[in-house]
Amino acid sequence: MLLIALFYTTIGFGQVQASDTLFYKNDGSACVKGEEAYYKLYFQEPNIKKVTEKTFYKNHAVRTISYFKNEKLIKKTDSSLAFYENGSLHWTQHYDQEGNPLYLKQLHLNGTIKRIEKYNKGQLSKRKKYDENGKRVRFTKFQKSPTYKGGYERMIAYLNRTIRYPAQAKDLNEHGTVIVSFIVTKDGKVEKPIIEKSIHPLLDQEALRVVGIMRQWSPGRINDQKINTRMSIPITFGLPNAGDEIPNN
Repeated sequence: MLLIALFYTTIGFGQVQASDTLFYKNDGSACVKGEEAYYKLYFQEPNIKKVTEKTFYKNHAVRTISYFKNEKLIKKTDSSLAFYENGSLHWTQHYDQEGNPLYLKQLHLNGTIKRIEKYNKGQLSKRKKYDENGKRVRFTKFQKSPTYKGGYERMIAYLNRTIRYPAQAKDLNEHGTVIVSFIVTKDGKVEKPIIEKSIHPLLDQEALRVVGIMRQWSPGRINDQKINTRMSIPITFGLPNAGDEIPNN
């Protein structure tokens, strides 16, 4: 039996005090110092789980400020801000206490409104988008998470037909939920799968194998640009109960 859920976060990590500096190109791909368009730092106050993520342009001007609920960087809270390189506001986002979006306002470089999104119980309830002259244009959502082509049910079908419960793990009565984290690149490829929660090396290895060969992903987007996005998938390996009926075929 497989139980799947999805969680998303932009790539990064949090540490007590300030993290090491991470460097990125304009497309969001990681790079070495000297090749970056911007760099990123995480800050955490002692005895407080809440983490602040800040990115900076190469000239050290603030690019974005985001607040996360804890060190896992899964749920944003309060608000996120972004700035153009000249210091003017680019967008502001607000979230509820569960990290769900409430409101987004994005501005063009000239200060006119570019996009407005309002949410009710996590669902987009109001949407507008304008060009730099204030003319209404076709709406595109500001942020879009990666999606498996064909949808959630097709992904479940893929996992169910691909995963092989290791016989030795069954004999050892090993079962539970393995959480695999991986990156969906801006090209729709799966890269760098790692185990976030381990149950047993046999189950971990099988979960990594199945995730590592996954295809059919559409990349995430922010502000109409494809981005690299880190995802986590919990996969539950379950054993049948003693009272379960055993099929004849």
